Amino acid sequence: MLSISEAARRCDALTEAFGPRFTTPETLREMARSGESFYGRFGTRTAA
Repeated sequence: MLSISEAARRCDALTEAFGPRFTTPETLREMARSGESFYGRFGTRTAA
């Protein structure tokens, strides 16, 4: 499993290597700064 911080770091490295199409989304940066997890933020909804 990949941490949010690691995903942001990889996006930064890809941006340097291949350009702006790999720019880290601001939501991902906010989650990395706050220590939030993907499922903690988006996985709490229940099916209708």
